[in-house]
Amino acid sequence: DSDPRLWKFAALGDPQVEILLFRQPNAQVLLREVTAVKEWMNSGFALHTMRDHPTHNWTVVPNLWAVRANTDKTSPESINSPASLADLREELYRNFMGNYRPFNDQLLLTEVIWPILQVSVMQHDSLHCKQFYGSRPFPTERTFGHWVGCPAHGYVETFKWVCPKECRPPKHEDWIYC
Repeated sequence: DSDPRLWKFAALGDPQVEILLFRQPNAQVLLREVTAVKEWMNSGFALHTMRDHPTHNWTVVPNLWAVRANTDKTSPESINSPASLADLREELYRNFMGNYRPFNDQLLLTEVIWPILQVSVMQHDSLHCKQFYGSRPFPTERTFGHWVGCPAHGYVETFKWVCPKECRPPKHEDWIYC
C-alpha cells in the first residue's frame, strides 16, 4: 500500500520527465512565479526553490520547488540523472513510511533532497535571503499583496512584511515589499 502523501514524488526520476514542478493545487499562479521559474529554466541549475512568505523558512518549501533531470546520456552519474533522482525518490519513500512527524515534508526535503542538489540550486527568496546563502531576489515586484504559493480563493491576508534590503534586486531597492 502506498501513502497518498507520497504520490507527488512518483515522477521524480522518471526517465520521461525532464522538468518536475511541485506546487499546491489551490495556489494562484502569479506572474512573479512564472518569471522566477522561467529564469530557473533558462539557467541550467538542477534544483529551484522559492521562498516568498515569512513561513517559507525551510531550505526547500514542499510546494515551491522544482527539479530538472539531466537527460544527457554521457553523464549517467550526475546528481540529477534520472537514476540519481529515482534513488532520491526511493530515499524519500523509505524515510517517510512509518516515520510521520510534524512538518515531515519539509524535514525530508531538507534531509534528502537538499544535501545532494544544493550544489546546483537557484533560490528565489524575498525575506530569508540572509539565512540561505546564494539566494537571489525575485525578478518581478510583488503585486496586490500576493506571494508565491498563496491560495487562490478565500484567503484575506495580504502581504505586509517589508523585505530586507539585502533581499531586494540591486536595481530595485525601492521595492519595499519586493
